[in-house]
Amino acid sequence: MLNERRRSSRRPASPTRTALGVTTALAAVVLARWIPSVTEVSTSEQVEELTAERGAEPLSHEAELAAREDLLARRESELERAKRDFMMTVAHELRTPLTNIAGFLAMVLEPETGPLNPEQQHMLDVINRNAQRLSALVDDLMVLTQVEVGSLDANHREVDYGWLVNTAVAAAQPMAEAAGVTIQTDVVGSVTGRADPDQIDKLLAHLLTNAVKFSMRGDRVGLAVRQVDDRVMITATDGGIGIPKVDQARVFERFFRASNAVDRAVPGVGLGLAILAAIVEQHHGQVSVDSTVGLGTTVTVSLPVEC
Repeated sequence: MLNERRRSSRRPASPTRTALGVTTALAAVVLARWIPSVTEVSTSEQVEELTAERGAEPLSHEAELAAREDLLARRESELERAKRDFMMTVAHELRTPLTNIAGFLAMVLEPETGPLNPEQQHMLDVINRNAQRLSALVDDLMVLTQVEVGSLDANHREVDYGWLVNTAVAAAQPMAEAAGVTIQTDVVGSVTGRADPDQIDKLLAHLLTNAVKFSMRGDRVGLAVRQVDDRVMITATDGGIGIPKVDQARVFERFFRASNAVDRAVPGVGLGLAILAAIVEQHHGQVSVDSTVGLGTTVTVSLPVEC
């Protein structure tokens, strides 16, 4: 009887905690596979160094420094490759179960499946939101890794930036309404050009998500698009918490988060601007950030009309 009560009193783990547990387990598996290979490489290099020291004349100071720099560069390259492999493996391993979760959730939420009481509906809505968040994270990891290894397919064609802006704003509207933030757009004239519409859609989504996420309730977020000569200029502005000057040079690094975002526990993993910068680079453009703590941030993207 006591055991039955204990079992019945246990609350199910939250979807977020469960997902984080799965991600942590995957990380452990990947690192377990990766660490031996790094050890083998390091040991092999040490043997070569010892052999060289015993069987040859001592290196000059300049030659020794050059050899150390070369070794550090090779190890840094190996580490970067390992991190890319890690991200790609985690993304692939998560994609299949997430697809299954989303599919079964859609079936359960269909009216034909049967009525749900309010508590059941709430729990399934929470699961659905977290599954979507994880799915978006997996997509971001895939895109970032593909860009870095040069395997991201780009399908450049004539695009209407005004239409893409309207689509991105419609997708971001629920998030903005929940945060009490208003999105205003300003598309000057007919702005068209050659670009990958899927990547530009992702770029606009990250611009809006970041602007809304770091804004305060009652704030306005602006998204403006205009053509200046042979460039398409996209500007996202917000009146949010801003970015400390010391952090601004690193905001486009993957997994980097500004110190005030960490202090305020703003949700995120630091991939949005890294992916945005990768897409801009893919389109041979430029991106810059102008921000003041407490006053807000402006992100400006410049893309060639013909890419």
